[in-house]
Amino acid sequence: MKRVRDWRLRFRSRVEVNGPDECWPWLGKLKPDGYGQLLVDGKNQFPHRMAVILDGREIPEGMLVDHICRNRSCVNPRHLRVVTHAENATENSSSPSALNKAKTHCINGHPLAGDNLAIQMKNGKPKRRCRACAYAYLQRTRGRV
Repeated sequence: MKRVRDWRLRFRSRVEVNGPDECWPWLGKLKPDGYGQLLVDGKNQFPHRMAVILDGREIPEGMLVDHICRNRSCVNPRHLRVVTHAENATENSSSPSALNKAKTHCINGHPLAGDNLAIQMKNGKPKRRCRACAYAYLQRTRGRV
């Protein structure tokens, strides 16, 4: 069997095209994390990125392709958007950044808002802290409680 050299033809042969609003699963090789792989010019590429390129859109340097459908093997261009790392981290509902951003109260039930909210820089990144819990911790460590 002759090997198809044009990656576009190989790409199309490994996609299950469903309705325009449904997921189009990648039928080729999948990595353990669920993302597809396609060999292009001797390098493994992500098929969801190739789908965006085939759709006529550019992926600027430093940008990511995000699955709106949250299906890592989907290559439907309608389900893919080009985003920054920060957008991907905070808008992906299962990422630690997104989960922390969605919190309205600390683990002890105090609101993370208004005068009780403290923003602290940690490793060059802002971190939200509960002032009531921070004060209680200081009291305990100083032996006053």
